[in-house]
Amino acid sequence: MRQRSDRGSVTVYALMAGFMLCLGAVIAAQATALIRLQHEVSAAADLGAVAASAAAVSGADGCAAARNVVELNGASLVGCSMAFEVATVIARDTSGPLWGQRFAVERKARALPADYVADP
Repeated sequence: MRQRSDRGSVTVYALMAGFMLCLGAVIAAQATALIRLQHEVSAAADLGAVAASAAAVSGADGCAAARNVVELNGASLVGCSMAFEVATVIARDTSGPLWGQRFAVERKARALPADYVADP
């Protein structure tokens, strides 16, 4: 009976470990990119809502100001509504190709003037 040699088995295990580490790094990088996109869209919606509310206080068109600010932040304005000086803004952006598809992120933000007092 011939004895089997384990020669080269460590190489296979090392290659598999390296492959798993690389795969984990790619998955982590793509998940981080998606989380970053969510934060960027949230910031665009927040800033757009603040700009819309400030514009409405000064007598300008709040939704036009929101569109300008949201687009300057790299997102697109999906919805905007003004109730007096209270602005509600919905911003959206789409990711690059991740895992073979694109993901759309949509965030809603609301802003009002500092001196705003709601009815009781």
